[in-house]
Amino acid sequence: MKPAGVLGTGGGLMAERRALGVGSHPEALLCSDELRVKGRVDLINVTAERADIVDHKTGAEDPSHLDQLRFYAMLWDQDEVANQDLTPVGALAASYPTAEVMISALSAEELVALATNTGERVRRGGQQGVGGGPRCDARGTLRFLLGPKPLRRLLERGRS
Repeated sequence: MKPAGVLGTGGGLMAERRALGVGSHPEALLCSDELRVKGRVDLINVTAERADIVDHKTGAEDPSHLDQLRFYAMLWDQDEVANQDLTPVGALAASYPTAEVMISALSAEELVALATNTGERVRRGGQQGVGGGPRCDARGTLRFLLGPKPLRRLLERGRS
C-alpha cells in the first residue's frame, strides 16, 4: 500500500506534480493543496470522459483497500494540477494476483463530504500539535491517522 500523507513544503514533491491528460499514468502522485494531503496511485487511466483508478495489491482482499481507492478518488477530484480538465472519476479497482474488485465511483456529494471531513481531520491534527502540524516525514507518510476505518465512518456520515 502506498502511504497517504500530508503535504510538506519540500521542493521534491512539487517537482513530481504534473497534469495527467488522456493516457495511462503509473505511479501518479495526487495532491490536494487545500486539504494538504497526498497519495501515490498505482495506475490512472484517463480518457476524455473519465479517469479510472487501479490499485495493485499483492496480498489478500481487505476492505481497507477499497477505502484507499475512495481516498484516491477524492484526491483526483481535488487535485488542481493533475486533474486540470476536471475529468470525473470512473471505475475504481483493486487488482489482486487472482482477481479484480471493482467499486462504484463516489458521487459528487460523497466526494465533497469526504474532502470536508478529511480537511477537518487535518486541521484538528495541526491544532493538537501532531508533529508540529500537518506535514510529511521523509517518506511522505501521515504523521497522524487518516486510516481506513475513519474513512468508512466519514463516508457513512456523508451519506446521512
